[in-house]
Amino acid sequence: MHIAKRLNFDEIIYMSYSIDFRRKVIFTMEEEGLNIRETAKQFWIGAASVSRWINQI
Repeated sequence: MHIAKRLNFDEIIYMSYSIDFRRKVIFTMEEEGLNIRETAKQFWIGAASVSRWINQI
């Protein structure tokens, strides 16, 4: 859902993933037969995010 980009030790910026990106991730997972961990690694995102998106989309 969100990723945090650490700028320094005191500041974190949160960025939301677009619905198009989420759909692309799930589509790729299904088309390539990847599991959640493999998908997350391929897109440099958290496995928990992928898991949530599967249930939401």
